[in-house]
Amino acid sequence: MKKFSKLLTLTAAVAIIPLGVANPAYAQPPSVEEILATENAVRADGKYALLASDGRHLDGAIMTGRELKAKSSAIDFQIVAYGQLVQEIATTPAVKDAVRRAVIDDGLKVVACNISVQRTGIDPALLPPEIPTTGNALTYALGLQEQGYKTLTY
Repeated sequence: MKKFSKLLTLTAAVAIIPLGVANPAYAQPPSVEEILATENAVRADGKYALLASDGRHLDGAIMTGRELKAKSSAIDFQIVAYGQLVQEIATTPAVKDAVRRAVIDDGLKVVACNISVQRTGIDPALLPPEIPTTGNALTYALGLQEQGYKTLTY
């Protein structure tokens, strides 16, 4: 019985393992053409928003917004800052400057979460004047979705 059980287990393993490997849905990455087509599917008049919670994410969000706005000035791109990022914007000169440049030079919109302002205990006056606050970043993001924005939390 032990030999039969081992043989059955081995046969099952040999039969199952190739199924996952040979399945094209798992084995084939997208082609270069498919990747380019997906990247180019971003609409020239699209409405996009990224929620960002720290400086690393802010850098990526600003880079993405700049890239999209360079392709089409009609794109509406917003960054919704929440959590630790709000404190970084208020207290770190380089981060504050990056946000101001993104708004002034690149036409991006940046909104800060007031709940994050309160929870981190920062003075709201430390935020750049170009950065309005919203009562709740998540409520704001839901409102953007209702207005037709594509949103991502980063």
